[in-house]
This record gives sequence, structure tokens and C-alpha cells, in this order.
Amino acid sequence: MKIEFGSTTLGDDSAGDFIAPAFSRSHTRALQAEDLLGAANPATFPRGNARNAIAFVVAKEHASIAAAIVYLLSFPDGLDAQATLKFTESTSIYEMLNACFAGAELVDVTGKSTAMRFNFTGGAVTVHTP
Repeated sequence: MKIEFGSTTLGDDSAGDFIAPAFSRSHTRALQAEDLLGAANPATFPRGNARNAIAFVVAKEHASIAAAIVYLLSFPDGLDAQATLKFTESTSIYEMLNACFAGAELVDVTGKSTAMRFNFTGGAVTVHTP
């Protein structure tokens, strides 16, 4: 699997990165609840506005301990605030257009190895099969 955010590759298993199975996703939609006069229960109306949150962990092996430290100190700050989040798996491409980068946190650092958890939020996830 390859994960890209805009023009930046966050993880690519064919390049030696490990995308951990600690992958999470939540999906919510906006609802409007109205208390109707004389009704026993409120009326609920779907208002669309699908919101997805996606998080995943990418583990990388760096060339040296110094390179791992430079990655941890500089990489997340250089990411765009908003771009297309793209997951490519064999012949399928999953995209979240206009995804917002919500944050990154260090999960583990051991010698030259780092593991970083990335969090994104945005709209619908679409599937493309070229």
C-alpha cells in the first residue's frame, strides 16, 4: 500500500515502510433533531455532511539515527494543511478529497526506526479502479 497526502508520500510498503494494522476510521453525519409541538418524540432529519476521520501508523527505517531525529523534528511541520489523501492498493485507489491534516504523533523510536501516527479528517472517501 502507498499513502500520499498531496505531493508527499507518507508511507510506501514497496519502499520498505511498514503501514501498521493500527488503522482507524470513524464516519459521522450531521443530523437535525427538532422537538415538534405535541409529538411524543423529536423528529430527526438527515442533513448530509459526511465526516470521516482516518488515522494510521507508518513505521520507517532511516539511514542513521541522525536522519531519524531530523525526520521526527521536521517532517510533520512541512505537510500541507489540506490536500487529497490517497491510498493506493494494487489496482484500487481510495481518495479523500480536501482532507485536512489534523495532526501527527510519535508512537515509537528505536535506534534508526520511527513510527508516526497520522490523523486526517475530511469528507467522503471515493474508490477508483483504473
